[in-house]
Amino acid sequence: MLNIEKIKIEPSVKLGDIIRDVERGKLRIPRFQRKFVWERPKVVRLLDSMYHQFPIGSFFFWEAPRKYNKFFRNIAELKLPEPDERDDLTFVLDGQQRITSLFAAVKGLTLDGLDYGEICFDLIEKEFVIKKADSKRYIALYEMLDEQKQFEIYDKLSQENRKTFSDCRFVLINYPFSVVLVRTERDDACDIFERINQEGKKLSLADLIVARTWSEDFDLREKITDFNKTLSSKGFGELEVEAVTEALSLNIKGGCTRSIQLDLTLEEIKKAWENTIASLNLAIDFLRGNLGVKRYSFLPYRGIIPILSYYFYKSNNRTISSEHREVIGKWVWRVSFSERYSSAGPTKMGEDKKLFDQIIINTTVSVEYPVNVTTEGIYSLQMKTTSAIKNAVICLLARRSPKHFKNNTTIPLDDAYFSDFNSPEKHHIFPASFLGQQGIKQFSLANFCFLPAELNKDILNKKPSQYFKEIKDVNPEFQKTMETHLIPVGDDSGIWTDDYQKFIQQRAELIKKEIELVIGT
Repeated sequence: MLNIEKIKIEPSVKLGDIIRDVERGKLRIPRFQRKFVWERPKVVRLLDSMYHQFPIGSFFFWEAPRKYNKFFRNIAELKLPEPDERDDLTFVLDGQQRITSLFAAVKGLTLDGLDYGEICFDLIEKEFVIKKADSKRYIALYEMLDEQKQFEIYDKLSQENRKTFSDCRFVLINYPFSVVLVRTERDDACDIFERINQEGKKLSLADLIVARTWSEDFDLREKITDFNKTLSSKGFGELEVEAVTEALSLNIKGGCTRSIQLDLTLEEIKKAWENTIASLNLAIDFLRGNLGVKRYSFLPYRGIIPILSYYFYKSNNRTISSEHREVIGKWVWRVSFSERYSSAGPTKMGEDKKLFDQIIINTTVSVEYPVNVTTEGIYSLQMKTTSAIKNAVICLLARRSPKHFKNNTTIPLDDAYFSDFNSPEKHHIFPASFLGQQGIKQFSLANFCFLPAELNKDILNKKPSQYFKEIKDVNPEFQKTMETHLIPVGDDSGIWTDDYQKFIQQRAELIKKEIELVIGT
């Protein structure tokens, strides 16, 4: 008869058992798990289900070999003890949010500024609520389940409320949790997690790579976090984890499809790590210095960075020749304005890697991805839309070193500037209040402009014809300054007649000509 050793069912684990195991540090969250606790209203619904003795689903636990004793996600707010290498740990594969949420409520913790100690049982309505406890009607869950506090509260209650109090406490303490225990290796644990979460949030590819390549002396997620801190300190923002794993995969394997990335080994990543980080920094410096990608959020496609990283990694170049700079720039703009990576991105990145192999050995290459950006498409595109074309236009404008309307100084596109960059009332050439009076509430890409905060404030309630005339009167370099923004200010410009539709048509035409210039048509 076949002996089943990998799986075991524990049909009736009690709440106290789970809380004790969490508190002792025996029951842990694995590194590939993410958000660890629910908002309080959801915890209230969970407790309500337990109180009414409704099923809340099974828990899946992984009894891991001791070699994975450091494979837990440390949640500082829970203040759990550090495990010893001789301890036997159990990891939560499914049910971590239910468990950590219950732990926070039972212990009365404050997490992310939310006081879970305010989850109370209403003795009158017989339901869980979020309230300040009064020890009369609203009883804090953590005090109800506390061995000492329960007697103090019980003695002060009316006879009727004592029964309700005792009944609720009895149900919660004796509520039977169904636990499925599995004994297996890490890769199988990842697979199990994915299968039991098919209807929920699956592990991302990056999560799987991080989990499969983890060791006590190398944690890919921590390495990426440290790298992102340096990027943030430079004002670029943080890369997605996927951008780094794609760069590693291209540099090591020559491709970055899912199957190729999952083939990465810990040894390969450790060996390539330092050079990959150096190549990523060079890629980012090139984008910021040459193509107007001042922030990661401006980047039209994430995949552009891994491909450029591959170029620096394989070529060993620290500077780029003018010939390479021209063709690589054209490639970035063509990829962006053709929306090349809008589907099957990793496959197309593999194709583009071959093009870069030719660039590296100085073979003449042709970058001719078809671009069909129209004037109408530009002024119809809204700033709130997620679009590679929108982001590429913003980079085009940033690349022109836009000048201050009044004093002609270059606008510093640094961290301070970007702190309010996404504010909806900012960066309109035709002010939002002016457009609102005409019933226009959408923010067209053709009406976007890099504007400093004090200038935004100055023009907020003015007609374009008024504030542009004021600026023209005080700025002797008015025409040149407007050219850095691609703003049409000729005698026939819609600005002078406050004609918004005419203006965005004219500006979209200027933007289209700039696009044609950089893509080489």
